[in-house]
Amino acid sequence: MTFKNQRLFNPQKEEIFLGRKEYLFLDLFIKDTTRTVPFFEIDEYVWQGEETTIFNIRALVKRLRSKLPEGAIKTIKEVGYRLDSIVEK
Repeated sequence: MTFKNQRLFNPQKEEIFLGRKEYLFLDLFIKDTTRTVPFFEIDEYVWQGEETTIFNIRALVKRLRSKLPEGAIKTIKEVGYRLDSIVEK
């Protein structure tokens, strides 16, 4: 997958559109796709001061999982999420 602004392109060069929060979530992983991002960091970066809950974060991840290859987002129990290496640089 490659990033172009708020869009992704899958290996077949098909365009995948992202919402603002979806893009911000993935932006957390761009520099290091093997990093585990904790829930509190997702909350602060993606929601930028807006009040949110773990349920909103989970809903966001569910939407992204439907747009990304299977297994791209890994849940790290009671910690946060990790993105598999799906981004081509």
